[in-house]
Amino acid sequence: MKVAIATEDNEISLHFGRCKKYIIAEVKDGKAKKIKEITPPKHEPGALPELLEKEGINTIIAGGMGPLAIEMFNKMKINVISNATGDVETALDNYAKGKLKKFEEACEDHKRDY
Repeated sequence: MKVAIATEDNEISLHFGRCKKYIIAEVKDGKAKKIKEITPPKHEPGALPELLEKEGINTIIAGGMGPLAIEMFNKMKINVISNATGDVETALDNYAKGKLKKFEEACEDHKRDY
């Protein structure tokens, strides 16, 4: 299983679409191993979800995410874990051990009143 984590200086980014890079990791048998880092494309709706889908990502972890991005990932069958905080190593370890669960909530800047 492949996981992508939105990061800022080895911490989970507060906003999925505006982070400096994504750490891609392979999770197997309760352990996570970093594979590579990728730089996000220009901030355009749909560009990053498409890139992560092509990378074979199963789960995206971020501090916050807008409702449109969550909807796109859901359509692509990519799990979303938002509202995550802390350093990347701890998040990967917790995810590999089943301690980070699917949690989808749009970040405050992107919530809609409906």
